[in-house]
Amino acid sequence: MWADNLWLLDRDLRGMLRRFCACTSLVTKAGWEWKPKSLKLMLHDSDSMKEQLKRISRSWQTFRVGGGEYRMRREGESIRLEQAGEFSVSIALCASLEALGTLVSADASDEAAVQFALGRAQRHFAARYSQLTTKAASLTSRLQRFAMTVSRTLSWNLHLIRLTPKLALRMARWEMRRWRTMTGTPMSSGESWPSWLKRASEKSAQEAKKAGIAGTVYKVCLLY
Repeated sequence: MWADNLWLLDRDLRGMLRRFCACTSLVTKAGWEWKPKSLKLMLHDSDSMKEQLKRISRSWQTFRVGGGEYRMRREGESIRLEQAGEFSVSIALCASLEALGTLVSADASDEAAVQFALGRAQRHFAARYSQLTTKAASLTSRLQRFAMTVSRTLSWNLHLIRLTPKLALRMARWEMRRWRTMTGTPMSSGESWPSWLKRASEKSAQEAKKAGIAGTVYKVCLLY
């Protein structure tokens, strides 16, 4: 059986771990189990939270929740939680994690969020590469397919990112490079790289405008 993500938020680290143990007991009794690699714990980068983490020692500490007895301890960059005869899980400490397709990081870095969005879009582009570059389909239809898949993936939750001119330029250049790949403008004999880049970008922008996708993520300018 598959279920969606479970997010636990708390200012009290121990309190959150206790709630996690209570949830895990219910999950275990139902015959389910957590996916080990998906168990992650992201802490706010504050002195208070760092102090709370220090209080979880590398020796076993026992506590009770709702009549059940559990224990926990630090193990390197993770926290192990156990209930005798029921479960034993390890939660990895991480600086960032994915939430509903968006990168959430302890330092709220917009640059990291943009890099994550570009990586996600690149995976979608690579998965559809043959469909987007085949000459069997018209360039217009391929650009529109790109807009409906890759560009939408790139723009997912874009409103949550403080998109500075520098970051917007980075995203626009990424999209323009994929447009050039799809357009396939050949380099002329003796043509310099800057000259070809300008010509290929102009051609790609014209084709994108013709396909009606120039404003899919943001207003695209010619960026070289």
